[in-house]
Amino acid sequence: MKIKILKTTTNEKKVAMLIFNELVRMKFAACVQIIPNLTSTYIYDKKIQNETEYLILIKTSIMNLLKCKELILKYHNYDVPEIIQLDAKILHNDYGKWFNDNCI
Repeated sequence: MKIKILKTTTNEKKVAMLIFNELVRMKFAACVQIIPNLTSTYIYDKKIQNETEYLILIKTSIMNLLKCKELILKYHNYDVPEIIQLDAKILHNDYGKWFNDNCI
């Protein structure tokens, strides 16, 4: 079964938890994972930035991509949030059933 994984980051735990909880509560995602203490280095406003962030991985259906994107943009604290889509495939049938039961 083909699914999508969305990836975003934030520097605020409160924002990560809000996105995390809303996506699961609305059943836009079957599972959301937050990985703390990620160190990111990037250029923003023509300066090198170093930031400790939370990585948010969102497992969703193809049909829910736009709903997830809109929810992320609604609650995100960054002016230009990272929202990256990855293709994935569920290889375990029981997990696939669980996924379908928990992601509208």
